Amino acid sequence: MKPILWTERFSVGVKEIDLQHRGLLDIINQLIVSIEKENKWKTTSAILDSLINYAYNHFATEERYMKEAEYPELLWHVGLHLEFIKKVFELSQEASLKGLEIQREVLTFLAEWYSNHVLGVDRQYMASLSAKGIK
Repeated sequence: MKPILWTERFSVGVKEIDLQHRGLLDIINQLIVSIEKENKWKTTSAILDSLINYAYNHFATEERYMKEAEYPELLWHVGLHLEFIKKVFELSQEASLKGLEIQREVLTFLAEWYSNHVLGVDRQYMASLSAKGIK
């Protein structure tokens, strides 16, 4: 798998969130390099831990903005965030036991999640944030 390049299509129009989305993408790309080129679980495990921590903080930022904008689907969106954290944690645990086979599954999940979440789910709150003047 090749690293995913940031493009403006990933922008949600809020500077802080866009910067954090880039940060998430950087960590996912670090995982791609770690698994595809180095194949060292110790490195991969540390990167996954940092992804979980970064995502947790990013989700708190997004949720703060959605609450401020009175986004009507906030609870649903929070649930998706919790599901992501749980899934990455579970995949991390499984990868530590099964090695390379599951590590590639982790990459596939993260790449698909990033695109689907940022380009699909996160786009749904854009109008609410914009209407409240959040940029």
